[in-house]
Amino acid sequence: MSAVGHDLRMAGEEILVNLIKDEVSEVVSGIAEDFAEDLGLGEFALGGENPLDFVDVATRLAEGDLKGIFAVDPVRVKLRTPVIDLDGFMSYTADHAVYGDVWVGNIDMTIKVPKNFGFSAIYFNGKKDEVSYWFCQITPPDGNDDPYELGSPLSNVAAPLDNPVGLGIVDLVGASGRLYHHMSPTAAGTIVPDANMRYGANMRFVFFDQQKEGETMRLEVSGEVNSAENGDYTLAFDGNVQIRSPAPEVVSIDSAAVIQGTISIKYNSAEDHFIGYAKVVINKEGVLCAEGSLLVDVKPGFWRVAVGTREDRIVFVPGCAGWSPTGWLDIDQTTAEIGLGLQYSAKMEGPSKNMGFAKIAFGVDAGIAAGIVVAVRYEPSLKLAKAGLWADIWAIVYFKYKFPVKSWKTIVLVDIFLRGDLVLIFDPPPTILEGSLNGHVKVLFFNANINASMRKKI
Repeated sequence: MSAVGHDLRMAGEEILVNLIKDEVSEVVSGIAEDFAEDLGLGEFALGGENPLDFVDVATRLAEGDLKGIFAVDPVRVKLRTPVIDLDGFMSYTADHAVYGDVWVGNIDMTIKVPKNFGFSAIYFNGKKDEVSYWFCQITPPDGNDDPYELGSPLSNVAAPLDNPVGLGIVDLVGASGRLYHHMSPTAAGTIVPDANMRYGANMRFVFFDQQKEGETMRLEVSGEVNSAENGDYTLAFDGNVQIRSPAPEVVSIDSAAVIQGTISIKYNSAEDHFIGYAKVVINKEGVLCAEGSLLVDVKPGFWRVAVGTREDRIVFVPGCAGWSPTGWLDIDQTTAEIGLGLQYSAKMEGPSKNMGFAKIAFGVDAGIAAGIVVAVRYEPSLKLAKAGLWADIWAIVYFKYKFPVKSWKTIVLVDIFLRGDLVLIFDPPPTILEGSLNGHVKVLFFNANINASMRKKI
């Protein structure tokens, strides 16, 4: 090829590149502007110098290499509205084994109402096996500027806000949220395309009382909804609260709080299945130690109400030491089971000693509980289903330490727990003698689990 021909070819390719570049930018920006206008969001812009790489595009078109036209160079996205501002970058991946063709972005968000506070967002938008999908998760900024790696696990735990948002007598101190279409979370924590999942959403919030910054109350609530393409859906609400907490934290529950409460409500429309669970634990040393739970489980042909269970007994100990009653009541559509017993428990902690560089203390929490269990079948006819004995034994020896201007920390030196049951099962016949012993023994770094059982026909 002559020099003149070569120059003409290069000039032609440059003109073609610029034409394609201008056309694509106009189309993409037009789509974005129309989308923003439909939502009433205001100005939307794609910005930055050469956000799309069109180098050698004419040659690739001539050679039929359409997928190679777009490079992986990030595309900047920007949104300005009276309520929210967005600014970030999107990157494109083609033919991913799990995600197909997908745009993935890290976007900074500023919420302007009721006052300014920032969030970081991770956003997917792609197509796999001819099914389009998208996903967005927002969390407060964590200072990590590394871009999200496609396929990495994504935690939906509420993250701390740098600047808490005042809401009357409480502050919003932690949050996270996600919204997705044709995607589902996996057990490994990843989010993957799922053509059967129409929409899903999850929100989590953490609140502190404003006056004492969580020492009086820490409240965490979360809600989730998933809607399948066939019309089925699931709903979930979870919450926990801690009252009078010596060391409140945004991302974790303080087990030393005087009062701890949890609640969980779930519904599955495909099975018409409702499950509700609530539990309260009170631990006011020298005054009252108590705990109780309530379970409600309802679906077609089955219902169950349990006030405490064998593993989660109702406990009420005035003074947190000495003798006290304990037990549970568990009823379903055919059977009623009651467990009754007595418990003796003791909690002792020696006075702290100042070692100069730190304060230390030792403590013991031990006890024994035993009683009877009886189950009666009342449908379709009244009969004794089972009767027997049960017993629990536990002992914990711990070491506490506290450095100056730090909170107390605890190290468990010995942890022993044993649970034993021996029951006669009368219905259905024949009569069976069944026994079990479960628990664990932990001494420093030594750990042994116990799991023994027996079953014999009488």
